[in-house]
Amino acid sequence: MTLELGHLCGSPEEVVKIKRDVIVHYDEELSFLASLPTVLETPSFVFMYGGLRDRCIADNRKRSVMELTKYDRFMETEQAGSADSININWASCDVEVLHTEGSFTYIRHVASGKKTWVPSHYIYDGCRCDDYTDYVLPVGPGDALALPL
Repeated sequence: MTLELGHLCGSPEEVVKIKRDVIVHYDEELSFLASLPTVLETPSFVFMYGGLRDRCIADNRKRSVMELTKYDRFMETEQAGSADSININWASCDVEVLHTEGSFTYIRHVASGKKTWVPSHYIYDGCRCDDYTDYVLPVGPGDALALPL
């Protein structure tokens, strides 16, 4: 986005300097993105952005875009998942492909040494994996779920 405005940004500080230009130029696109739901619910699943720092969704509105998109210490929070789950993110995306069967690939996550199946289309550059977790929420059929607002 910044390149289309003639700016090459190499640091978060440079992005902050041209923030106003980006907001004005991309107002329609940013408004559309802001209107999208934070949580999507289907009959079988509830999807939500995994990097939210605060349990209460409304509290995240006080945070800057940089705080919400760059979350290096997520694994140190209580929201990080169980100790035996695999959490692959942009900072730890290196994997070893062990084998592929159909549309799934069995991998070893280099950072944790853990192995799991991932959809094959998550693998790129032959040795990297898009954001993925095998964490399963500790809920069962009939459990009532709610998000604090």
